[in-house]
Amino acid sequence: MSPQILLARASSSETFVPSPCSLQSVAPTRCRRRRILIGSIVGSLASLALIVVAAPAAPLSLVKRSAAFASIYWGFESTHSSLSGIDIANLSLCTLFYNGTDADQAYLADQIVANARYEAGLPPLAPGEAMAHGGKFFTIVHERFVCGGDEKMAYRNVWKGGNNFIRGNMQEGMENCTAASKGLSVNVDKAFEFSFVRDPFSHFVSGYREATMRTYKQCCNAPTQEGALPTPRGEWPRPIRESQELGWRCRYDCSLFVGEGTKSLAKAVMSDILDLSLFHGSHWNPNFVHVALMFANIFGERSWRRPDFIGRLESIGSDWDRMCALHGCPERLATYGKLDESTGQHKETSSDQYGHGAGLLALFEEEPRLKNAIRKLLRLDKDCLREHTAPASGTTGTRRLRDAGDFIELDSWLER
Repeated sequence: MSPQILLARASSSETFVPSPCSLQSVAPTRCRRRRILIGSIVGSLASLALIVVAAPAAPLSLVKRSAAFASIYWGFESTHSSLSGIDIANLSLCTLFYNGTDADQAYLADQIVANARYEAGLPPLAPGEAMAHGGKFFTIVHERFVCGGDEKMAYRNVWKGGNNFIRGNMQEGMENCTAASKGLSVNVDKAFEFSFVRDPFSHFVSGYREATMRTYKQCCNAPTQEGALPTPRGEWPRPIRESQELGWRCRYDCSLFVGEGTKSLAKAVMSDILDLSLFHGSHWNPNFVHVALMFANIFGERSWRRPDFIGRLESIGSDWDRMCALHGCPERLATYGKLDESTGQHKETSSDQYGHGAGLLALFEEEPRLKNAIRKLLRLDKDCLREHTAPASGTTGTRRLRDAGDFIELDSWLER
């Protein structure tokens, strides 16, 4: 039997991990899909490695982790994916995924989600469910923002990636601006296309704050007396703006959106995100596309060419200047120092007004394996960031206002 695709498991301070097959909630058929055998332990304890190969229905009760390289075969098989049987442990998943066929993407998404869920002590989803349920997480594309006449600039939109700031400055400094979605044809053949991204984990936390803030305002009535709790508005959410049309249902208890409840809210939402249930079906909540992968917006539409430049928000000052020096920008946008920091600001969504982000970080501090699970779910963004951007250098125009553990909060005009 050909070797199955494998994913690298980073070293960890944890010593033992329970097998998904040992959990009572795991169906026997799922365990039978997982063909696992623990190989021999070679060398000293410091160089332990877990080698897992194909074998019928062998349960994995305890896995000893070490600083050495360790991998897991999940046993998913695909007769349609060209990646079947390829060892991708040391390859960039970014290239394999976004250059891959539908079958390749489904195959890799199964691996990524299974690895994340395993870290959280959860069994894998059934083969094919990762893309079927989480397609919006992996490949959603918001839009291009195109400005100019003969010499166009096109910004590839990334939510919670400074998009309002960048779009606002383009609109102030250029003419003929339009937002072009997948269904709207705009000639960008000669346009200079660019985008900006940030640390994937920090983007996820920022997107979570936005998503929960919007959900709270749409589903709950704020308390009118001190010490009182929010009350539900009803089963169906209420638009933040009256022009919005909503087609999803409120599912979180309103008391969780304030005070001590925010950590429990984070726990419930992380469970739903690892199930991918917020991205499809009856639990679909469009607010949570704010946590979708950044590079889904950049590479997710195969018919669009790749951007000419991708910078990093952590060093947007130096990266913006380098971009314009290499590719040329209109005079009004020629240097980062000329950009208007007040453009596009809406402070409510750029801050943690209700403490939802603080609740999430508190949960991650209390349950580090859950944080590691989310990091594994963001594997594509991590690989794409490394492959398609230069390391962040300099802090011109950007200060790290707060570094709470692994979360880097940027200047308010970039947290949009």
